[in-house]
Amino acid sequence: MLSPEALFKEIDELVAVGVDVQKRLFISEAATLVFPYHVAIDQAREAKRGASKIGTTGRGIGPAYEDKVARRGLRVQDLFDRAGFEEHLCEALDFHNFVLTQYLGAKAVDFQQTLETMLGYADRLAPMVTDVSRRLYDANHAGSNLLFEGAQGTLLDIDHGTYPYSPSSNCVAGAGIGSQRLNYILCIMKAYCTRVGSGPFPSELYDADNAQRQDPVGLNLATVGKEFGSVTGRPRPTGWLDAAALRRSI
Repeated sequence: MLSPEALFKEIDELVAVGVDVQKRLFISEAATLVFPYHVAIDQAREAKRGASKIGTTGRGIGPAYEDKVARRGLRVQDLFDRAGFEEHLCEALDFHNFVLTQYLGAKAVDFQQTLETMLGYADRLAPMVTDVSRRLYDANHAGSNLLFEGAQGTLLDIDHGTYPYSPSSNCVAGAGIGSQRLNYILCIMKAYCTRVGSGPFPSELYDADNAQRQDPVGLNLATVGKEFGSVTGRPRPTGWLDAAALRRSI
């Protein structure tokens, strides 16, 4: 998944402090794009769910994954074919605007504005777009050291985690390179547990939004650990190390 808006915001922040990003960053041409209508649907769904909301970041990741699996998603490479991009965007937005207005009771997303906004990213993305899997293969074949970073955590995996209180992605495996080529795997576990969003948390001690779960120990863990969501800024509930969950993850 790629949100060009979020990507360039982060790039600009790094460039502002002297980090040369664009000559060192490569983006797969097959990455599925996150559109403004994905964000609108994500936020409208959470609002409709009310107290039973999942607790997503509201950044449109889930709806973008749905489009990918439904084979109506648009990818980075599509940005470089304006006519084809415009045609497929029209079809996708027709579908999503129907869901937004008729089911979720939200405002429609403007087609022309979305088209121009997304196509406006093409020139800046172009130098970074490449066949990432091939680059990884060539680097590995040449004896380079490769480091893969996994996002979220094992029990937030869409297949192996606390479904449906999870992201929309697989967190525990997958990088476009054969697993037989990995010779070292490092797993990291906090000395205490945290989670974001909604869902089960058996060892929970502290939740800033729930007065009944504000144990001094949990508050201390949250404060010392600066436990806030890196994307949303929301305070993370904290709790004791859960050995059963750790064993399951391993």
